[in-house]
Amino acid sequence: MSLCIVVSCDKFLTQEPKDSLSPETSYETEDALEKALAGVYDMLGHQNLYGGYFLYNCGFDADDGHFARNSPSTGPAVYNFSSTDITVYYVWESLYKGVSRANMLLANVDNNAEIEEDFRNCIRGEALALRAYYYFLLVTLYGDVPLLTEPVDNPNDIFVARTDSRLVYAQILKDLTTAEPLVKNIDEIGHGGRISKSAVRGIAARVCLHKAGFPLCDESGYAEARAWALKIIEGESVHSLNPSYSGVFINYAQDKYDPKESIWEVEFYGTDSSVYKETTMNGRYTGPTSNSGLIGKCLGMVFATGRLWDRYPSDNAMDVRKFWNISAFSYNLDGTKKFSNSTSYPSLFSRFMGKVRREYWPGKDSDNTSINVPLLRYSDVLLMFAEAENAINGPTEAAINAVNEVRRRALSTGIREVKVVNGGSGYTSVPTLNFVGNCTVLPIPIVKVSNGSIVSVTFERDAVYGLSNGTGYSVPPSVTITGGGGTNAELVCSLYDPDAMDVPEEYTVTKEKFLSFIKEERSRELCFETLRRGDLIRWGDFYKEMSATYNLLLQYAPDYYFTKTYRNVTDGKHLLWPIPAQEIAVNPLLKQNPYW
Repeated sequence: MSLCIVVSCDKFLTQEPKDSLSPETSYETEDALEKALAGVYDMLGHQNLYGGYFLYNCGFDADDGHFARNSPSTGPAVYNFSSTDITVYYVWESLYKGVSRANMLLANVDNNAEIEEDFRNCIRGEALALRAYYYFLLVTLYGDVPLLTEPVDNPNDIFVARTDSRLVYAQILKDLTTAEPLVKNIDEIGHGGRISKSAVRGIAARVCLHKAGFPLCDESGYAEARAWALKIIEGESVHSLNPSYSGVFINYAQDKYDPKESIWEVEFYGTDSSVYKETTMNGRYTGPTSNSGLIGKCLGMVFATGRLWDRYPSDNAMDVRKFWNISAFSYNLDGTKKFSNSTSYPSLFSRFMGKVRREYWPGKDSDNTSINVPLLRYSDVLLMFAEAENAINGPTEAAINAVNEVRRRALSTGIREVKVVNGGSGYTSVPTLNFVGNCTVLPIPIVKVSNGSIVSVTFERDAVYGLSNGTGYSVPPSVTITGGGGTNAELVCSLYDPDAMDVPEEYTVTKEKFLSFIKEERSRELCFETLRRGDLIRWGDFYKEMSATYNLLLQYAPDYYFTKTYRNVTDGKHLLWPIPAQEIAVNPLLKQNPYW
């Protein structure tokens, strides 16, 4: 666990958000400005965004995961929808509501000049960054969108034409650039629930990488992304990776802040029975399925894909992300785990995403949870820097080291193998093994004896990954053997090579090779964090990768219901969502996207 972890006690979003504010009366005090800002943040956690739809119903997992139901058979999650789809409308409406709240606050933040200027400027900076983020989601989902930067007082003003995406991106980066000096350092805030300088810089890097990619293809974005990412890596706030990959997500579930790694997260609080609450479907719709009263209910509506499985090493224990992100189990009624051993392709498309787990959240009687949703982690910053640096200068040492930093955290610190040097003789029962050496978690060995000799040592499953070889070893432990009635057995342990996770040399010879490795590494590290679809689109890889997934299913699982998700993807059409028909009906200046 990271040493910099703060338990959440007084979440910012427990401020009562305001949906409708009178400029004359509602912006005159610091408390009123805080509540207005809470209203702008509030839309992030709405069930139409990160409180629900974004997590399972929008197809954002692309070739990493898919909707784990055979009905409904329509909607963005299965790439079978139209401009009248209600999800398409609800997302549009919610994002513009966030924009509207930000515009209203920005227009009135200086109403009372007696409020300390630094306080007003911080409010202004956070509102600008939030408006930028809402517009970033709008432009990446819908393409050219109406750009509104002032409050809409006159109903006739809603008749606004779509703005060229280049201008939308320019406004997004203008807002972020203006916000950066106004907001606080994350060290001063103490958590990732509010926008900090690091959050602004990281989101700006993400925006610039999208600017450099499809459809704008403005390669100046690479240099900008590199500069923004370096501001975090070399900045005044010290960011680092939590040594435990699973610990990052356990922290979200247990309401613990880890600002060194988790730079920005959507906050939730309360339970279904709370008077004041901001709950989420995270852990209710996403995660290993459960009907257990001891664990809490989870519907398990997102499955990982076999393609995600194949990106990890074939040695399941080598990369600890594999069995954390791709669950090897579901929960039994008594709270225990039912493990799966099958590795057939149909089964590899039917394993639950495991990044969110109800067992770590204390509200067992509540359907919805308060498990925070990550928007920006430090590992993402390192990978964005590497991608931008590679685009400009090729696979430099700095770029390779950034990727290696992410990968080394993922290497198992457990025992790779217990080699039977001498099986001994005379063993009439299974002996007891004791692994002598410093570690975090001891392995639980399974010893096989045949004809009086020890012939093999494997390990029992643990409760976290579904496999266990211990954790935390820096040097191989020695093994003492007691009991069993035999003698002279000798066992030797080996650990994983510390260099085993470094980028293979063959991927560091050209820009193209290194980029291909980064693309897969982003999948391994950031799967199920709502980024994959956008990444594939900006790389120009979306249709290719979705088609490759479909072809794999045709070969190994042609009759399974989830095959249609990938069959439904149409080249060109599904790079953007349609403008909601409901909006076009009331705004004659809006024109529909191609193919819709």
